[in-house]
Amino acid sequence: MENAYYINNYPTMRASFGVEATPPTVPPTYTPTDPVTLTATTIDPTGVQIPYLFPATGLVKESVANYALRFKLTRVGPWIVRWNATFPDGTSSETDQPVYCLVN
Repeated sequence: MENAYYINNYPTMRASFGVEATPPTVPPTYTPTDPVTLTATTIDPTGVQIPYLFPATGLVKESVANYALRFKLTRVGPWIVRWNATFPDGTSSETDQPVYCLVN
């Protein structure tokens, strides 16, 4: 199972960001672009949400347009990491990343 970790572990989830070329191409091409604002929100199996606004503890920039969030899995079950970004050109994106927490 992809993105599966045991309870009380600290997974590192990664996201890359870019702005689509203008005019649009087929297939789409993107220019790596740092967001103006970036929030990664963890949502646990009970629905509790914890937002991390960059720069925040656990949310770091690894390189241009590449970010990582490290957080603790405290409940067994399906989690979501929701990435929300706003870019210099005014566009925005929201992406959900599944994470599964297993019992040891």
